[in-house]
Amino acid sequence: MSGHDIPSEGRDTERAETVPWYRRTGFWFAAGILLGVSAVLLHAYGFFPALRRAENPVPPVAAAPAEADDAAARLERLRAGNKGLEDEVLRLKALLREDPCALPALLGKAAPESAAAVPPDSASTPPDPAATPSIPGPAPAGAGKDAPAPPAVSPPPAVSPPAAAPPPALPAGIAELLTGATVFVVSSHDGSVGLGSGFFVAPGIVATNRHVARSPQARVIAGNKALGGMRRADVVAFSADEDRDFALLKIDGGGSAAASFLRIARGAERTERVSAWGFPGYIAAIDPKLSAMAEGDIKSVPDVVYSEGVVSVVLDRVPPVILHTAALSQGNSGGPLVNAAGVVVGINTFIRQADQSYSQTNIALPGSELAAFMRANGFKPTGPE
Repeated sequence: MSGHDIPSEGRDTERAETVPWYRRTGFWFAAGILLGVSAVLLHAYGFFPALRRAENPVPPVAAAPAEADDAAARLERLRAGNKGLEDEVLRLKALLREDPCALPALLGKAAPESAAAVPPDSASTPPDPAATPSIPGPAPAGAGKDAPAPPAVSPPPAVSPPAAAPPPALPAGIAELLTGATVFVVSSHDGSVGLGSGFFVAPGIVATNRHVARSPQARVIAGNKALGGMRRADVVAFSADEDRDFALLKIDGGGSAAASFLRIARGAERTERVSAWGFPGYIAAIDPKLSAMAEGDIKSVPDVVYSEGVVSVVLDRVPPVILHTAALSQGNSGGPLVNAAGVVVGINTFIRQADQSYSQTNIALPGSELAAFMRANGFKPTGPE
C-alpha cells in the first residue's frame, strides 16, 4: 500500500459529510436576488401588460360601435326635428297670406303631419356629451345605448310675426261704377285736336280739364261703353284761370242723364291709397277701337284704364295740388283720382318729369277745388264729404 492512498473507510466518511447544492443557503440567496432583478427589468420594459392596463385603463374597443350607433340615432332625431320646424315655418308663412281676422282660428288648428311626427326630444333635449367627441369630459353615468330615454319635453309654441295688413281691395261694384262714369273726350278747335278723359259729376254733366276742352267754342264728343258710344257735348263752363284747369261738358242724347256720377271728397291724406281712371294715349293708340272710331264708328270706344298708387303729398299752395304714384300719361288729363271707396279726391291734370333723373311726378288738382268751380257755375256737386 502506498503512503498516498486513502483508506476506503476514510473516503466514505468524507463523501457522506458533503452538503448537496440545493441545500446550500448561498445558492438560494443568489437565486432570489437574480429573480428580483429580473422581475424589475421585465416590469419596466412592459412584459406585464396586466399591470400596465391597471395603471392606464383604456376603454374596450368593443364599446366604440355602440357609441357610434347612439350618436347616429341622435343625429337622425335632430334632422327630423329640423324638418318639423321647417314645415311649421311654411305653415306660418301660409297663414300670413290669410285674412287677418281669421288668423286666431287658423292658428288654433293642428300642425301638419310632418310637424306633428317630430320626436319630442329632437328639438327640446340638448345633445348628450357622450355623443359629442369634441367636448372633453367623462360621460354621465348610465349614458350609452342602453340608457333610458330622457323625458319628453314639448317645444314652446311657435309665435308668428304680426301679419301685415293687405292693401284694401277695391269694393265690389267700384270698378263697374268707375267704368260707367269715366268718359273718353275728343275736342277740336282751330284745327287742333285734343284727346283726354272726363267723368260724370252730376246727371248729364262731365268734368274735365280746361286744356282738354280747348275752348268754350270747341267741338267736343265724349262717351264710353255704358253710353253705347261717343256723344256730342257742349262746353258749359270754362275756367278763366289756367291754374284752376277745369271745364264742364253737357252730354247730348238720351240716357246720359241716367248715367252714374261720382261723389267728391273734401280732401286727400298723405299715404292714402288712390287709383287713376282714364284713357292714357299710349294705350289708346294700340287699342283697335280707337282706329275704328277714327274711321267713323262712333259706337266704338277705347277701354278705360285703371292704375293704383298712394298720395305722396298735398302741397299747400294756390291752388293746392296732389302728388301721387298712380301711373299717368298723356290722355289721363281730366280723369278722376279716387280713393278706395270710389269717391273723387282729385282730377288728374298734368305730369312733370325731372331732366336728370327721368323720374315722373303725377299731379292732380283737389276735388274740393273742382266742387267750388261747379258751385260757382251753377252746378251742385255731390259732396264734398
